[in-house]
Amino acid sequence: MIYNFPLSKTYQIPINRIDKLTDNNLVLSSINNEFIICEIGINYLDLQRNPNNAEMYNSLFQYKGYITRFRELKLAYNYAYGLKNLGNTAYLNAGLQCIIHCDYLSEYFLSDSFKHEYDLYFSKYKKTASGFSNAYSNFLKKGVADVASLRSSFVRLKPKFDNKNQNDSPEFIIDFLNELSSNLNLARLYPDVEESLYDTYEDRKWKKYIRKEHSIIQDLFYGMISTNHTCSNCNSSSKSYEVFLSLNLPIVKNDCTLEDCLEKQFFGSAKVAKCSKCGKESKFSCNSTISHAPYYLIVLFKRFKRDKLFIQKNSGLVVYNQFLNIKRFISSPNDNGQYELICVNMHHGSLVSGHYTAECKVKNEWLNFDDTTVNNAKFSAHSSAYLLIYKKCSAPPANVQNNDE
Repeated sequence: MIYNFPLSKTYQIPINRIDKLTDNNLVLSSINNEFIICEIGINYLDLQRNPNNAEMYNSLFQYKGYITRFRELKLAYNYAYGLKNLGNTAYLNAGLQCIIHCDYLSEYFLSDSFKHEYDLYFSKYKKTASGFSNAYSNFLKKGVADVASLRSSFVRLKPKFDNKNQNDSPEFIIDFLNELSSNLNLARLYPDVEESLYDTYEDRKWKKYIRKEHSIIQDLFYGMISTNHTCSNCNSSSKSYEVFLSLNLPIVKNDCTLEDCLEKQFFGSAKVAKCSKCGKESKFSCNSTISHAPYYLIVLFKRFKRDKLFIQKNSGLVVYNQFLNIKRFISSPNDNGQYELICVNMHHGSLVSGHYTAECKVKNEWLNFDDTTVNNAKFSAHSSAYLLIYKKCSAPPANVQNNDE
């Protein structure tokens, strides 16, 4: 059955009847007694969970008026190709492989949804729009062959990468995603984001942010952290909120686990500041939680630090697994915190004479990308791992162990 609904209205719809949404048409299937609230706005669709339904949210893809069940979305590409080194551009090639293999992002840039939104944005902001997001879309459509053209489009926006040096690959990934976002910031077109009866304070903080910055990048990669700051002198506390594109984690010792690094980041930090309550310079304990968890979780290990006049690399092994559960770091009781590893960005050697490669999971197989060379790989944690990308999942498959295969 197809139901046509006017925009900017609120409806109660049985969750098991939702099959898909095309434009403003909800295609509904079987009936049951569980309901969700659908707020269908001009530029977004916000699904709010009914407290009695614990599974609805994780089974649906939320993005600006388009709903597709994750398991039914069929990718229109299969990229297992190497990229030509243009002269010290291994950092770019390894970074691009990680971005390309974030499947829902690539699917979006190959879809009619992107074309519609890009044309709409560019027609209104053509004096300031760079066309970079369209350049990336064309790059994917051409089978990722023309890396030189994409690089030229990127360095015009980020001239710090317009050199013959081996730049930092994670820095490239973050800047690349941010340029995609700024080039398609639909919040400029649709600044109104409706609030729901079921919104928590954290939800409202997140919606306040996306009223200013909202694109596919925010929907898939960005999260928000809430931090409680407690004064050791008077025990007063305050809370702050910060959006993040990546979790930049300290390596707590030479051989540690990813969970150790997360523990230190969220529960083991402190600062010294003047307390607004007691007026004294005090030590504050800082405990954080993720109040809005991203679909793709980017984890960066702080491997480089300046030691007087030199930059030193920490090559210690951080043990990470194919599946990660961060439930205890997430404030929402309805988020299971389950993630699956899909990409590893690796730095080999020293800062002066280093090289970058990437390992990505393609059709349940691990592949190693080393510029133009692509080989099969066996999963294991590497001491060269610099950046990880995890993707939300319902739970680890029963036949996959959470360790080296």
